[in-house]
Amino acid sequence: MYNLKLYHSCRVRVLACVESPKGLSDILKTKFKFQSKVGGFDHIFERIFGDVLLTCIYLASFVTKTSLTKRKDTILHGPPGTGKTLIARTICELLNIEPTIVNGPEIFNHMFGESEHKIRNLFEDARRDQKLYGSDSTLHIIVFDEIDAICKRRTDHSDGIRSHVEDNVTLQLLTEIDRIFHLDNIFFIGTTNNINSIDPALLQSGRIDTTVEVGLPDSEGRLQIFDIYTKPLLHNGILEADVGIDYIIHNSEGFTGAQIEHVVRLAIHNAMRRDIVDKGRIDITSEEADQLQEKTDLFHLDRFLNIFYSIEAA
Repeated sequence: MYNLKLYHSCRVRVLACVESPKGLSDILKTKFKFQSKVGGFDHIFERIFGDVLLTCIYLASFVTKTSLTKRKDTILHGPPGTGKTLIARTICELLNIEPTIVNGPEIFNHMFGESEHKIRNLFEDARRDQKLYGSDSTLHIIVFDEIDAICKRRTDHSDGIRSHVEDNVTLQLLTEIDRIFHLDNIFFIGTTNNINSIDPALLQSGRIDTTVEVGLPDSEGRLQIFDIYTKPLLHNGILEADVGIDYIIHNSEGFTGAQIEHVVRLAIHNAMRRDIVDKGRIDITSEEADQLQEKTDLFHLDRFLNIFYSIEAA
């Protein structure tokens, strides 16, 4: 008998402990295991697979019955080095799809009309497969890295040949995106460091369905990223137990995933350089490398932190 409040009581029966049912987040993590590939972005993958790509991964015959229009695009935006391109590539890897990857600045060609022709060709395979296979067509993914270079804000007047070409490429891309409305076998991912530099026409309703901000990782995200990059070191007995990862995580606010990877890389490079200098030669045998792994000063906390603090936070 437990008193809840004055003049009220309730009999409580102790029940056997049962496992809580899995939520969508748990199911997605189990299925795709994205947390082992890219650290710190569970919420982004959960949104993409649990919302943006849901109609692409659910049973196609059911989705057809609903008459839902499949979402066909998303823009990943955020500061440099936060992992936008890595996220896009990982999405393709998890879906077992070889993407078409376009680097924005490389799309431009000095030949008149050639850049527009490149844009048109990017969508041709998806259109052909849709005609041949209909709803059985495999999903095509196009990744536009630095999409702001392809679809930058158009100027009111052309101030030269290059700005004229850029405007034409923007118009061509908008046209192609409008044309994929009737295709169910294509998904378009754009990445940009500055979403405000993209032409507003691309972001209007009916073209880009969603924009996803990829920000700096929080402490849990930074821990996941460090775990990914240091796991091989721990597994092979290279990383010393006295490296205070928790301390590093606590003091690494503002670091991007790229900077965290750089910290670990520099620590490894420094260890190899010290070994070469100590031995006075560059030809290191496998036996000597094994001895290096056993050295207690390979990744001591003080040296690791010296590297850590030499990298400026974003």
